[in-house]
Amino acid sequence: MSIDYPAVLAALQRDAIADIRAQFEPLTVEEATELGTFIGPDRLTRVARHASTVTAFRPRAEPADTTAVLAEVNRQAFAVAPGHLALLQPDPTTAPRVGRALVDVAARRRAAPLLIMPQDVTGFLPLPPGAAPAALSEGDYAEAAARQQVEVAAIKAVAIVESGGLSGFDDRGRPKILFEAHHFSQHSANRYNATHPHLSVHKDNWRQSRLYYGRDQYQRLHEAMLLDIDAALKAASWGKFQVMGFNHSGWDAVRPFVLAMYQSEANHLRAFEAYCNDRRLMDHVRNRDWLAFAQGYNGRNQEGYDTRMAAAYRAAGGGRGAAAPARVPIPTPAPWAGGIRR
Repeated sequence: MSIDYPAVLAALQRDAIADIRAQFEPLTVEEATELGTFIGPDRLTRVARHASTVTAFRPRAEPADTTAVLAEVNRQAFAVAPGHLALLQPDPTTAPRVGRALVDVAARRRAAPLLIMPQDVTGFLPLPPGAAPAALSEGDYAEAAARQQVEVAAIKAVAIVESGGLSGFDDRGRPKILFEAHHFSQHSANRYNATHPHLSVHKDNWRQSRLYYGRDQYQRLHEAMLLDIDAALKAASWGKFQVMGFNHSGWDAVRPFVLAMYQSEANHLRAFEAYCNDRRLMDHVRNRDWLAFAQGYNGRNQEGYDTRMAAAYRAAGGGRGAAAPARVPIPTPAPWAGGIRR
């Protein structure tokens, strides 16, 4: 019997633990292992603990003890020994079967397309409006340039390199993202490297993240959110300026930051300004020191961002003798945005 993923996703959307538990009952050890790693350690623990309240289902021939199998999956896959579940002793054949299944699951996830998730089953992200919010106007760029005392072309250059200079939203009205597996690994304590190689790779192997750039980035984000919501949101870069979620300067936490990214390109610009000010990167923009800026914005291994930004700056009309505008105060953001930290 195969895993009924549509039923599982529907149960996850409702947070119906009893229904999720019911999906585990007829599965083999191997299938239960795969499904257990899909829903993640927190839900897996809740499912196993909920077993005593489920009376409509009885153990099938295999696995002999679903709860014990799920506890073993938690132990081996996520190094979790949750409370009384740690006391469960599966039969001697279960542990090696779970171990072999974990290796197989990781290999298939490394090679196969992701499970299609039609929406965010965590229920956190807003439904996209279907059309992109208003784009930044020339006035928006001019006001930001005045606030930061830089050329308009310098700000546009970053947008051109980070999002093609086009909309910060996709064709469904969602902010553009890129999910970075090495950042997810860092922010989830490397717990998913072995079982979810398409979502989580050690920072020393960060180039492996690129292997999954061609996949649907929101599918990856949603699956990672099943495992750890905040780590997943922090591991994506967001919007027109592709600010990383963990760099949520201007907002107190990553969740209000992400909600703001859904609202407008004006918030994308504000996130860019706040992050650059917090990291003193605007000095490099002001001086057109694109190498220093790229290293601060994209990391020490910035790999050509400096030359691309320099070219984009010239293409946007920069360096033609226009003086940087006088600096003006930064206005206070709307209350729901979380407040700019200075």
